[in-house]
Amino acid sequence: MLDTILDKINSRLKTEEISGNVELCTFNEYKGFKRRRGIYVIYDNEKVIYVGKGFFKARNHSHYKKAVNEAPYYPDGWMWFKNTYDYNISDWNLVVVEIASEVDITFMEGAIIKDLKPLANDETFKDRLTVV
Repeated sequence: MLDTILDKINSRLKTEEISGNVELCTFNEYKGFKRRRGIYVIYDNEKVIYVGKGFFKARNHSHYKKAVNEAPYYPDGWMWFKNTYDYNISDWNLVVVEIASEVDITFMEGAIIKDLKPLANDETFKDRLTVV
């Protein structure tokens, strides 16, 4: 799974000539990312769970709360994921890509969602609903 994620990210960065610093960590190991932003991919050994953008520490804390049923709000994609899959967040990992430009961050998030089709993103959840 990791090789596929890295291939898609590196291909997009190269094709679009976007400068990004790619790092790997476990889902619970996002310390030190407080003021860093870009895109991130939450995955386990079998599936891509979520692709997002923003400040890494705050966003991943939000996803942690959703995963352990402590969030005040659950988007449709997360609800579908939680009701469909058995998961263990100790198996989750992150690929974080630090990117300076907000325009590049927004582009990369959409492109990587399109490439990887993460299970818990609302965009891919809504696409599953429209398939007949």
